[in-house]
Amino acid sequence: MSIDNAIDQSVHLVNRTSLELTGVIDVSTFTESVIEAEYNGGCIAIEGTELKILDFSSQSGILKVFGNVNS
Repeated sequence: MSIDNAIDQSVHLVNRTSLELTGVIDVSTFTESVIEAEYNGGCIAIEGTELKILDFSSQSGILKVFGNVNS
């Protein structure tokens, strides 16, 4: 894959309670304590408590999470 075809990925965490990820292809696991999301480069696991997916669109690649993010 060339760099020109790569999807930009970003992580924006505010006060450990509001998280927005871009470049997400799919959400493979989601519970109140773990959310695993897949992106072009692999996957990312968000761990915490009372996690909720506020919004996810595979078309836009944006995942919005609210809760207490620990790691």
